[in-house]
Amino acid sequence: MKHVLKKIFVLLLFFMITLSFYDTTEANQVGFSVDPKFPSNQLDKDSGYFHIQLKPGNKQQLSIELKNYTDKEITLKTTVASATTNVNGVVDYTPTTNKTDNSLPVDLSKLIKIDKEIVLAANETKQVPVFVSMTNEFVPGVIASGISFEEINSTNQKSLTNQTTVNNKFSYVLALLMQQEASLDVQPELNLGKVMAKDINTKTSISAYIRNVAPAYLNQVKIESTLTKKGEDKPFYQYKKENMQLSPNSVFEFPTFLNGKKLESGEYTYKAVISGMTAELNKEEREKLTWELEDVFHVEKKRAKELNDHDYQVETTKGTSTKWLMLAIVLNIVLITSFVSYVFFKKKKSSN
Repeated sequence: MKHVLKKIFVLLLFFMITLSFYDTTEANQVGFSVDPKFPSNQLDKDSGYFHIQLKPGNKQQLSIELKNYTDKEITLKTTVASATTNVNGVVDYTPTTNKTDNSLPVDLSKLIKIDKEIVLAANETKQVPVFVSMTNEFVPGVIASGISFEEINSTNQKSLTNQTTVNNKFSYVLALLMQQEASLDVQPELNLGKVMAKDINTKTSISAYIRNVAPAYLNQVKIESTLTKKGEDKPFYQYKKENMQLSPNSVFEFPTFLNGKKLESGEYTYKAVISGMTAELNKEEREKLTWELEDVFHVEKKRAKELNDHDYQVETTKGTSTKWLMLAIVLNIVLITSFVSYVFFKKKKSSN
């Protein structure tokens, strides 16, 4: 049964990739553009996003140029969100279920103000104001956020069958970073939160919640995780992932995927060796940092069975036996067919 489910999953994945390729043209046809107009206090003028220095208590009006490339009126919905780190180790500037850390110094909804809806006439170019303010409290690092622009009622439906449609939503995200000082000395600081066994997209993962409690990015992140069962010297499983990035004051759910290895119940020690580069404005001042984080967690027998049963990559004993049985049947059919063919042609040759 598990083998059959695996085949079905692969076929569905192939179908989804085919649909994505089929609809690429429509997905890339975003009908508007977003262009930040950099102020004099922009720190990085070569970037495509805002990165400004603003003293404590100061306020400023920024400007964004929006352009409608279509021949119809469009309405854009805007949202402001703190930067977070998603499960793939990529910084996300959109509203999401990813977590910010409790150490986040400010509520960005009180620092950044922009109209919630913006109407653009056909082929119109409009300068949209963004009002930002810096908290009175001292923040030693970066406050990272993003402004999302999504076209309302922009869903482009393409009918594939009378029961299937592909929906595209046209959106754009602009990062907005603020800091109080031109040069920063603060470095990322990592702590380990809870560690737990869970399911992510039908794959078993030992997920560790890694907290960056400092207002600083960590770049070129590499994590090597090791799971060791209690009373054993040999690691139960090891995993490595590189080229990730952690956003300031965020919680990164780092998954150690078992990739088909059957999870056993019991007590484990989780150890993560994490390295990364600081993100100073002056590239010559960048420094490599390393952490070794460790925790103990327990997997109940019932929970292990649930995860193994749900993981399409895990081959159960029954599934393995079925696979070998099917292989034996096929081989027998081939042998019998070959034998019958041999006898038939031998008799035919004798009669001739």
